[in-house]
Order: sequence, then structure tokens, then C-alpha cells
Amino acid sequence: MNWFPDRSTVCLAEVPGEISLSVVLAGCGHVCEGCHSPEYRDRKGGEELTYETFRSLLLKYEGKASCICIFNGEHNPDYLKFLTVMIQNRGFKSALYSGFDFEELPEGLADCFDFVKCGSYREELGGLSEKTTNQRMLKKVDDEFMDITKEFQRSNYV
Repeated sequence: MNWFPDRSTVCLAEVPGEISLSVVLAGCGHVCEGCHSPEYRDRKGGEELTYETFRSLLLKYEGKASCICIFNGEHNPDYLKFLTVMIQNRGFKSALYSGFDFEELPEGLADCFDFVKCGSYREELGGLSEKTTNQRMLKKVDDEFMDITKEFQRSNYV
């Protein structure tokens, strides 16, 4: 699977209450109108994400980030599951940013993550910070997912 190493950055807004390292994988299967990153659609874009590269990335951010936030990659659910095992073995929480609706995710994939952002971007509905959004941020609590989207919609959220 390929990734975009130049897009990996520490984020404070992607996952509420977490300092996240974003890891953008190639191969977003959606063609959302107004998409800010159409280059992510090509599965062959970016560079190969090897086991050693990902392991080194986790070691580099150990103690600096609390969550690894993966964007895309649903076309290879077994590889994503493998990455979540590595993530959790290093003590990080895990998040998936997906354009799929929750019910459309490959079977068992969501259960591997602590957080799942689901829903395609619809320009007329806005992103997570808009009360009209179709997107949802879910947090796993006691093996059940709770909708925490409203945490993005507070008036003082920056």
C-alpha cells in the first residue's frame, strides 16, 4: 500500500482530545465534489508504506502523539487491520478517516479502530464542523460506537 509521507503531520483537530499523527494512504475510492485532495484517489500515488517505514514512524512519534489517524485505505482492509495492531502495540489510539458510511465499511474494519470518521464529503452539507453535515465522528466506548460529531460543532472550536 502506498502513502503520502509529505502529508504526515501532527494534528490537533482531527480527533477530539487527541494529539494525532495523520497518515494519508493512497487510494481514496470517492470522488467527492469539492474534494481538497483529489491526488489521494490514485492507489499508485505516493510511496510504498513498508512495515519498517511504518514502524520507524511510530517510534519517532512515541510520546509525542497519542493517536495515529489514518486517512483512506479501505480498499485493503487486511493491511489496515495489520497497521492497527502495530499502532495499538506501541500504545497509540487509532483513528480512521473514511469517506464510506459506517455501514459500508468492510466487515470488522471499524472494530479495529478507536475512532472512525465516516461519510463522504458533500460540499452543500459541509464537513464535521457544520451542523448540517452528513459526516459522523464515532468513538468506541466499551466495544460500542458513540457519535461524538457534536464535539466538532461547538461555537468555540478552532
